[in-house]
Amino acid sequence: MALANNLKLTADRMLEKFGNTLSIKTTTNDGVYNPQTGTMGTPTEIEIVRKGYIKNPSNEDLNMSGLSEGTWGNIKFMVTLGYDDDTALIDNNYTVNRMPVTKVVRTTAQDTDIVLKIFCG
Repeated sequence: MALANNLKLTADRMLEKFGNTLSIKTTTNDGVYNPQTGTMGTPTEIEIVRKGYIKNPSNEDLNMSGLSEGTWGNIKFMVTLGYDDDTALIDNNYTVNRMPVTKVVRTTAQDTDIVLKIFCG
C-alpha cells in the first residue's frame, strides 16, 4: 500500500500546484412529490471545485477510455482529477466547466484509486 499512497500524494500535490480550477456540477432533487407541479422533488445544484489537469485527448487516451471510435469526435477535452470522497461520485450526470461528462475511468494501484480520467463532450 505504500506505493499507492505515495502515488496518490504525488498526484494530489502536482494537481494542486499545476492544475486548473474546475467547476464540477450536478443537479439532484429531494425526491418528494410536489402535487402542485406534478414533479418529483425540488432541484438542487451541487458544485465541487477542484484543481485538475485539462488536455486534448490523444488517440491513445481515447483508446484506453473504452469509448467506441465513433464517439471519439464528440470528446472536447479530458480531465485528470484527484480521487476523493466527493470526486468518487462523478458520473454521466455531471458537467465539468459546463461540458457534460461522457466517461469516467479510474486509475488504480494496489486496489487504491489514485486519479480519475474524465472524458467530456
